[in-house]
Amino acid sequence: MFGTKRQRERRHCIEVMCVEDRRTHLIDDVMVAAAARTGRLMAECGRSVLAAALAEPLGPLCPLCAAVREGSRSSVPSPRAATR
Repeated sequence: MFGTKRQRERRHCIEVMCVEDRRTHLIDDVMVAAAARTGRLMAECGRSVLAAALAEPLGPLCPLCAAVREGSRSSVPSPRAATR
């Protein structure tokens, strides 16, 4: 694992829409780098996400990802969420 213990505990998530279910999923920013080889991102809800074009508008938030966000004060909404 990278970073200090404090950095690992402070999680940052980004919002990415999945082309398969058209829902917005929360992705830990560390997982984005890990997905460079496969193109698939692991969402906080456990779903393997194939990202839509980042220029596409976000879909409805995945209910399981929303529950994770509500249960974790350390998750930070992406700047895109603030503009909706």
